[in-house]
Amino acid sequence: MTFKENEILLVNPTGGWDHKREDRYFFPIGLLYLQNYLHRYDIPSTIVDVKPDRLFPDDFRQRVRGYRPKVIGFTGSPFERHTLHKYITDIKSYAPGALIVVGGPYFTATAKDCLTHLTDVDVVVRGEGEITLLELVRAFALGNSFEAIAGITYRDKSGNIIENNDRPPANRDDCEIDIRLIRDDSTYSPFVYLKNFEEEKILALPILLARGCTKRCTFCFNNSSRFRSRSIPSIIEEVRLKREHFNCDYFWMVDPTFTLRTKFAYELCEALRKHCPGIKWYCETRADCSLALLNEMAKAGCISIDFGLESGSPKVLKAIRKDLDVSRIVEVTKECKKLGMRVLVFTMYALPEETYDDFLRTMDILRWTGLSRHGLALIKVPSPPVR
Repeated sequence: MTFKENEILLVNPTGGWDHKREDRYFFPIGLLYLQNYLHRYDIPSTIVDVKPDRLFPDDFRQRVRGYRPKVIGFTGSPFERHTLHKYITDIKSYAPGALIVVGGPYFTATAKDCLTHLTDVDVVVRGEGEITLLELVRAFALGNSFEAIAGITYRDKSGNIIENNDRPPANRDDCEIDIRLIRDDSTYSPFVYLKNFEEEKILALPILLARGCTKRCTFCFNNSSRFRSRSIPSIIEEVRLKREHFNCDYFWMVDPTFTLRTKFAYELCEALRKHCPGIKWYCETRADCSLALLNEMAKAGCISIDFGLESGSPKVLKAIRKDLDVSRIVEVTKECKKLGMRVLVFTMYALPEETYDDFLRTMDILRWTGLSRHGLALIKVPSPPVR
């Protein structure tokens, strides 16, 4: 079996129509990585992104019937699981014979439950998907067993749920997107609004710097895989190519702990100044980075930064295994203001062991930073997935 255009669908059904979103919608870049990797091996695939295409469940089913796909892959997050389930349920009735694959953080964490309760799903890809999906579609095309494919949980021909061994993390640069392989049509929208500059509607291009995390915060999925950073030459090359191809000087350096690797951050800033002068960029990081590094980031073009504080209570931070000195956030945010950086602080409420007094401590710290009215992202921790 070989694959033709539209016979492998990579679907982003979440975000749907239950929530209002900003008008600059973030393209499902995880699916772009999968599509790009398959393309390297001459396997075509189509990304179906339901929000910009305005595909309600019935519209989606109609499109699938027209494509007659052989493989359909879904991604999604726990925040939007109910919408996600609507698109997956009964898919076998309008895509008979298709291999139904799901992946992403939500399904990785609930692989066996997914196969138990979503009976149309055949395979869960756990963790990073590029190499696993390639092996999976090749085995399916040849009619081979999935028993030797690492990183999947699947239902065998007898209906038994089988969980194969985890896949070792891939080399970060080996999975990078080749911009030359991106389809040059309206299906790919690379731009997002530069964070903290949404009112100005400044468009930026995302650059993914790393995968995984060395920390063990209980609320985060990033630490589910070993940390691997891209090489600095690889990052610089992507910035230069995207800057030239899309005529854009604004970037989002995607890495939730940008300043955690101090040596890397200094070297990247130096490389950006040398090879990409004039760019402006945004990043996220922990609330305990060094003031000297912030200065180097500003010199390299950083104009916007978000900090992960989560809570102002040391007791709560200990409960969620976030190793952070909360006293640092005040001096760090004030230094950013001096450097002309726009700042936002991420906090959460309803965390484990949190009391109302703990919540008030968080609000006190935000008042001390001057961010209690502006520059605060207050997030409620989601409840566990419905079983």
